[in-house]
Amino acid sequence: NMKGVEANSARLSLETGSMSFAYDPKVVSYATLLDGLEKKFKTKNLTLFPLDSVTQMPKTKIASR
Repeated sequence: NMKGVEANSARLSLETGSMSFAYDPKVVSYATLLDGLEKKFKTKNLTLFPLDSVTQMPKTKIASR
């Protein structure tokens, strides 16, 4: 449970060693969130390698007829 991370948004895959989650940047900054995760992972001898961050939903266009 981390401040700013939306409840029930975390997904973990042991097969690929990956995780995802949604967070509220109004509550916690991305840098602060990563710092907190790295500290939690370090206590378990794990390392975090952030790959990508989606800051907003993609915009879609509706085709006109």
